[in-house]
Amino acid sequence: MSSKKQQNTNIINENNIGTILTFGPFIFIPLTVLLFSLLIINTSNESFKKNVEKVEQNLHHTHRKTIKAQVESMVNHIVYHKSITKQDMKKRIKSRVNNAIKIAKAIETKYRDTKSKKEIQEIIIEALRPMLWNNGESFIWILDFKGVFYLSPKYLKHLEGSSIIDFKDANGKEIIKDEIKLCKNEGEGFLWDTFTRPGFDKTKQFKQLAFVKSVGFYDWYMGSSEYLDSATKSADKILLTSISKIDAMNSNYFYIVKRDGTMLLHSAMNEMVGKNIKSYKEGIAKNIYKMIYDIFRDNNSGYITYDWDNPKTKKDEKKYTYIQAVPNSDWIVATGYYESTVKDEVAKQSRELYEAHNMKLTNLVFGSIILLIVSLFISYFVSRFIKKSFENYQEEITAKAKELKVLNNSLESKVKERTKELMQATKDLEKIAKTDYLTKAHSRYSIMEVLKHEIHRCNRHKTILSLAMVDIDFFKRINDIYGHDKGDFVLVELVKLLKLNLRDIDYIGRYGGEEFLLLMPDTKIAGAKSTIERMMKSISEYDFGLDKPLTISVGLVEYEENESIDIFLKRADTLLYESKENGRNLVTI
Repeated sequence: MSSKKQQNTNIINENNIGTILTFGPFIFIPLTVLLFSLLIINTSNESFKKNVEKVEQNLHHTHRKTIKAQVESMVNHIVYHKSITKQDMKKRIKSRVNNAIKIAKAIETKYRDTKSKKEIQEIIIEALRPMLWNNGESFIWILDFKGVFYLSPKYLKHLEGSSIIDFKDANGKEIIKDEIKLCKNEGEGFLWDTFTRPGFDKTKQFKQLAFVKSVGFYDWYMGSSEYLDSATKSADKILLTSISKIDAMNSNYFYIVKRDGTMLLHSAMNEMVGKNIKSYKEGIAKNIYKMIYDIFRDNNSGYITYDWDNPKTKKDEKKYTYIQAVPNSDWIVATGYYESTVKDEVAKQSRELYEAHNMKLTNLVFGSIILLIVSLFISYFVSRFIKKSFENYQEEITAKAKELKVLNNSLESKVKERTKELMQATKDLEKIAKTDYLTKAHSRYSIMEVLKHEIHRCNRHKTILSLAMVDIDFFKRINDIYGHDKGDFVLVELVKLLKLNLRDIDYIGRYGGEEFLLLMPDTKIAGAKSTIERMMKSISEYDFGLDKPLTISVGLVEYEENESIDIFLKRADTLLYESKENGRNLVTI
């Protein structure tokens, strides 16, 4: 009776299983397709949100780099033009004297047979007297080798005909004697000295560059000069004019201010030129000067942020500005961009991303519907196949049940033997999984498990953990030039060098390709940095058989309490990227 009841129960269970196997694929396969499609759509939405969030950040980063490059280029432009001021002075002065001597020689040649020496001298003097430059500050003078003044500027005309050979400048230099000596020995040349100046107290002298040259007759020599400050002001004026023309072609204007606060150039607000923003008693201009001065005092360059009128929108907006001091000068150059510029670009790029995202979603939904329909057809044929297979299996199971009883006894001993073999194989696989086959360092899987454990220990016991992300510089070049065998050799030797500089409690793992993770428990970031720097030194000095020393770039971070492993690694990766961007062979913390 009991056996018959058991048999009926088995029949019912078999029927239930048959029903499940028949209709299960109709439910499972379409449901799997649907869930997979929803997962893809959700992933796409999350990716879209992250991309939109990064747009503004990336644009700010790009604009900051752009304005920095523009300012650096302008500073180089200014440095170059200031460097050639004295060269241009020499060319101008020498050209004036040479032209004056040509005129004098032409007059002497024309009248030498018809007029007396004194008459010819007077003609030459009066011909050259009107030759004035820089509002009369620069002129042609004529002296003879005894120091007698033949042609002088208007304010010194009373000295014509008298000797000034004993004249000394403010430094006690006997400049007339020096000029005569130069003309006699060399024929011509330049001299730096100090001299009186038209329109100023005759007892006061100013630095000037003079060019003198022997005329070739009458024991005369001619000269001309320019005052350094006048030449500098003139050159600066020309330079600022050229910059304003360059500035007119840019969307972001420059402004140039002196260290004392005087505005030299402001393309958007020309009315500020010549004013001293330092003298403002209050307002944003005074605050801007303070920020500029602080940067100039501490670093000579840097970024500042403030609110300022936007010439395009006519509104006060946040402005991001980069400033840099011009070397060997009291000039400070600045340019920037307004927040609305970034906002407009963000809006444009966001629209483009949104349109692309909508198109992608449309394609995903359409593809999911098609895939769902196809899955229903597949489910039908799969169900038929499974049902038929199940019926065949039922028949085979009945036949095999008897055979199984016979085999059970022998299988039991074999199972024990196989279990032992599997345990050994498991141990071998664990070892393989934890060790990188090439370098013998921890594998990526193993080092990540160690990192999880160390982070758990930090959070629980409030301990310290430093992590270094290491990347070999120009590793692809090694593989390309020397081949992959050489690349493998470099990886193996590098790990050996890294281990030599680590303690027994530290860990090293191959994170991928030529990247490695170093875990230093109970080590603050300063100590870890010292260890990394020793590593970098030993690596650069080691002979890998390459044409150049091997270097590494490192991102070094210290664990922050309750920080996720992803953020921890992301910080290290970001710092590694900075090391690469800043020239490699660096450790960035």
